Amino acid sequence: MTTSSTPPLSPAALAALQARLQEALTLHRQGRLLEARGLYEGILRDYPQQPDTLHLLGVLHLQGGDAAAAERHLGAAVAAQPDNPEFHLNRATALRALQRADAALESYDRALALQPELVNGHLGRATALKELGRGDDAVAAYGQALALQPDFAEVHFNLGNLLRDLARLEAAQASFERALALKPELVAARVNLAAVRLQRGEAEAALADVDAALAQRSDLAEAHVIRGNALFALQRCDDAVASYDRALALKPDHFEALLHRGKTQYRLLRDEAARASVEAALALQPEHVDAHLLHGTICQRLLRHDAALAAFERVITLAPGQAEGWYNKGVLLQRLHRSEEAVACMAEAERLHPGHSLVQGQLLHARMFLCDWTDFDASLARVEAAMARDEVALLPFASQSLIDSPALQLQVAYKTSTLLPLPAALPGGFPPRAPGAKIRLGYFSADFREHPVAQLTASLFEHHDRGDFEVIGFAFGPPADDFMRQRLEQAFDRLFDVADLAAPDVARLAREQRIDIAIDLGGFTRHCRPEIFACRAAPLQVSYIGYLGTMGVPFMDYLVADAVLIPAALRDHYAEQIVTLPWYQANDRTRRVSDRVFSRAELGLPETGLVFASFNNQYKITPPVFDRWMRILKQVDDSVLYLLVDNDTARRNLRAEAEARGVDGARLHFAGRVPPPDYLARYRVIDLFLDTWPCNAGATASDALCMGVPVLTCQGQAFPSRIASSVLTALQMPELITTSPDAYERRAVELARDPAQLAALRAKVAQQREHGPFFDIPRFTRHLEAAFRAMQARRDAGLAPAHIVIGE
Repeated sequence: MTTSSTPPLSPAALAALQARLQEALTLHRQGRLLEARGLYEGILRDYPQQPDTLHLLGVLHLQGGDAAAAERHLGAAVAAQPDNPEFHLNRATALRALQRADAALESYDRALALQPELVNGHLGRATALKELGRGDDAVAAYGQALALQPDFAEVHFNLGNLLRDLARLEAAQASFERALALKPELVAARVNLAAVRLQRGEAEAALADVDAALAQRSDLAEAHVIRGNALFALQRCDDAVASYDRALALKPDHFEALLHRGKTQYRLLRDEAARASVEAALALQPEHVDAHLLHGTICQRLLRHDAALAAFERVITLAPGQAEGWYNKGVLLQRLHRSEEAVACMAEAERLHPGHSLVQGQLLHARMFLCDWTDFDASLARVEAAMARDEVALLPFASQSLIDSPALQLQVAYKTSTLLPLPAALPGGFPPRAPGAKIRLGYFSADFREHPVAQLTASLFEHHDRGDFEVIGFAFGPPADDFMRQRLEQAFDRLFDVADLAAPDVARLAREQRIDIAIDLGGFTRHCRPEIFACRAAPLQVSYIGYLGTMGVPFMDYLVADAVLIPAALRDHYAEQIVTLPWYQANDRTRRVSDRVFSRAELGLPETGLVFASFNNQYKITPPVFDRWMRILKQVDDSVLYLLVDNDTARRNLRAEAEARGVDGARLHFAGRVPPPDYLARYRVIDLFLDTWPCNAGATASDALCMGVPVLTCQGQAFPSRIASSVLTALQMPELITTSPDAYERRAVELARDPAQLAALRAKVAQQREHGPFFDIPRFTRHLEAAFRAMQARRDAGLAPAHIVIGE
């Protein structure tokens, strides 16, 4: 015991001091801190600079949680006796408790200068360095401690934690393994080893480690979370949710358990449960960026657009320099038809993450809705280069209006499908069909409302042969109660609204209904739900009409087409087996057309001059197409171009683009959105419909032809660029199909300058509409039914799906 003080004590006084100090120390060791403190303070009243008493009182305050008082007394002890390493060591602990890591580091250094073999000094120094963000120096300090005491398991454990924080995962794993070799009962080391293995992609090994830890201590919430993460990585999502539930039973406010459970429930398509989990996590950490991002994604899939938008805006507020928030907000705004805002958000995302191919591609697509062709050629070249590198640069729907390559569209669809949270098929097989039983068809769509898909297919559903088929609808997407929905409710034998059901539950419902053939009318379009088909809703699954191309997934067995859309030589670019019908597109001859006869003046058109038109969506208008349109207008005096464009920005941009090409912008006229009967009635003023490419008119071509308007198209290679050719071939009007932009331009000018030829074409369109096959829906229905019978016959015979060709 050190007793240095001024002046020196007599032997009797020194003995008395030692006795008093020993009494206080005994009380201190017995945990009788209040009594010990009183004795220490009494000694210091008599001997204010007594080093040991100052030190011990400082330690007592440290134990009691009063770091400030501890540091005062320990500082005084150091001042009284600066050559005592223990004093410096404990003072450093107090300084760290006061979050004064720099000063603590100085105290550790002074302690070690006095006693270099002080293991606790190196450990404390490592901790201070870690707190100061000097990770590599902290690793070196742990190394010095281990050089003195290599079998110190807890030091290996702490070093492993630091190395994990520094993302030095291989070294962290080695440290945890060494800790466990020295002390197998060190459960925390086994848990953290599992976490590191998981970060290194070793999910199976991680699961084994965490299971071993839980065998020792089943009440570790963190271990159950890591176990859930390992199970998630192994795609054992139901088991993962159970692990997160166990963690939450032990610790209801465990943020990571709540967040990861929500992520896993989202993967399982349990969207409402996922939303509840993530909202509970956000209640604990309301500024967690990733949680808000996930919350927005879940709400978007639930069509809770206001909540999704609020979540993405919160991400932007919390992390304005993070591109994900801006991108996701942009995607949502685009779906809400708020194109100007969408482009602004995506442009900011691209600025923040200029090398991100998907952001670049989707920004290009978003600009197309505004007819904003800024840097179009260079942007498209970047997208194509990224696709050549096998990167996801466009989502499937966007690719169809920009890329005319069946090979690239297959690549886009396949790559996108690998990024989606698509579940595995439901367990269990399908029972055999009873001999002679009707084939049960299940049509699935988000568009059973006033929508082109429903307008084309309503009559098909009505004309199915109920002697051989039972026809059941499954509706999801936005709620609807319009004329078309009411018609479809009568057209189906049963129509289920499954908008609020998770995909596995929709698939179970389809199985309960004994659906033999499930027909997806959505593909990768808005509000699509491919996850239903990933769950295997039916033994046979077919893609038709809503999405113009391959889905690139293994769970779609057939794609309905015709020989124009997919020639035999191009079948290899489609993941599905191809059903080749005599013609592809269903139609409805009974559509309601307004009795109104619009005058040109009512529609804002000049009283004279030829009216070219294109009522395709404006995102399909590409600069090369517009170049040709302007060249055509220049060659046909007094002609105008009538376009269906739904926003003022796009109208201004198109007029500016016309002026830039030497055409008076006033020659462009714009139609707005009106109810379907009036929309069709407006076609009566149109002389010639000019198609777009690489994404043609499909339903819009049928609309024009139904109203007697010739449609001039330019055929390409991919499905979307051949759909109008398919329609015209079915109408038996090949004279309106061209195969190059030059031929397209020449043909448009030729027809415009030859009123007799154009009139003859209009008469032929009218004749074919009434007497040709294309608008003969009973005939088309028999063809499609023949395809369904052929599919079912192969399955009944135990044969795999194969290409099917249906003749007239």
